[in-house]
Formats: sequence, C-alpha cells, structure tokens
Amino acid sequence: MKSARRSMVRFHERANQTAPTTMFFACEPYDVKDGYHVHALVKSDLGWKSIFECYQVTSGGKKLKQNQRAQISKYEVGMGGALYCAKYISKKLSDWDILLPNVNIADNVLFR
Repeated sequence: MKSARRSMVRFHERANQTAPTTMFFACEPYDVKDGYHVHALVKSDLGWKSIFECYQVTSGGKKLKQNQRAQISKYEVGMGGALYCAKYISKKLSDWDILLPNVNIADNVLFR
C-alpha cells in the first residue's frame, strides 16, 4: 500500500509541475491476487495524453519500456463522483488522500 501511495504522490507532483492539479486517490487490495491498485479523480488542465504519459513515467512504465495498465475516463457530472469517493473513504483496508495544487507535499496531507 505504501508503494501505491508513493506512486500517486509522484504522479501528482509531476502533473502539478505542468498544470495546477487536484487529486483524490484511494489504494485498495486486489480481490484475487496480492498487491494493491489505485483509483483516482484528477482535476487538471492537462490533456488526456499528458495525463497518461505522466502516469507512465511515475508508475515506472517508461523505465520498463512498456505501458502500465491505466483506464482513464472523463468525469461526468451527476454520475456519482461523491459516492465514488465516499466508497473508498469508508473501506477498512484502503488508504486514501486528497492532494492539492502547488502545495508543499509535507503540508498536503489533509486526512488519514
């Protein structure tokens, strides 16, 4: 879980260098195998391609010369974004955070 958290913090830091980026993320264990996966809501002026590229760099995909799996969808108002966030906040085995734009990472942790 610590590795999943670090990858999301790195993703946010890299995206935030180009455009102010606000992000909610949640890490949770896989159902059928060891390890963790991440869900995120990202608000940024970065385009789809830039967000995907940023994730590939910070997740290690570029270093391995392969793309890490990422499913990116446009946020649709009225489709339950608040419920999406609340679902992960209330799970016992998940870790989550909200990262704000242009804020010192040491000051960036709101809740835990």
